[in-house]
Formats: sequence, C-alpha cells, structure tokens
Amino acid sequence: MCKEKMKKTCLIILVVLLGVFPHISISYASENNESEGMFVTLGGYTYYQNADGSYAKGLQEIDGDWYYFGDSGIVKKGMWNIEGKRYYFGEGGKSVGGLIEPGNGYLYCFVKGSDVIKGLQQVNGKWYYFNPSTGAALSGWQTL
Repeated sequence: MCKEKMKKTCLIILVVLLGVFPHISISYASENNESEGMFVTLGGYTYYQNADGSYAKGLQEIDGDWYYFGDSGIVKKGMWNIEGKRYYFGEGGKSVGGLIEPGNGYLYCFVKGSDVIKGLQQVNGKWYYFNPSTGAALSGWQTL
C-alpha cells in the first residue's frame, strides 16, 4: 500500500514539474567545440542569442556575414558609422555592398563588411567621385 501511494505521489510531482517547466531549451557545442547561437525575434525586434544566453552587441561576423547590434542587442538596419567607418545593413540586418542611396539624398558605394569607397572610383563601368571624408558621391562638375 505504501509503495502504491509513493508511486502516485511521484507521478503527481512529475506532472506538476512538467506543467511548471514546459519549455526547456537544450544547448550543445558543435563538433569543433565552438558554441553556436541563433537569431531570435522578441517583441518584433531581432536579436542574436549566443549559446550562453547572452545577446550579441556591436559589429559581429556570423556565418560569414556582418551584422551590427545596438547596446540592447537589437539588430540594426540602414547606414551606420562604426568606429570611423560607414556600413550599410539591409532589411535582414546583413551588411550589403554596392551603390546604395540610403534615404539621405546621397549615393554611396558600400563594400560588404567594410567601409564605403572614397575618392575617384570606377563602379560597374561608370566613374564616380566619392567624398574622401563622407564617402558620398558628388555629381556635376567638380574641381579636385
């Protein structure tokens, strides 16, 4: 009789624990012993959660692509000045390259994962002069 009561008690405790902790995440290290993280969306914002539960911040290379995360860990989009360099991050948050007008009325030539092009450059068969300070393309006749 005592064993039967003990089984019921253990079963009740197990059911309660499973009800209280229904979502348990399991993390594991990859074969090369590096921990891997994942992108998560919370409240409409995208973050990169590291395997240890922390969130990525600053400029980060993830799976060969560059991303920029603010102080709160939210992935940033658009043009950003980071440590004296200009970067452009597309809709998914990845650094993108090419001729882009980011909404400020100026054309820039971004290099994926690097600073904008500056000075006189040929891009896609056309010549452009990009301001040596800002990287913005100048138009019309210019005295250099």
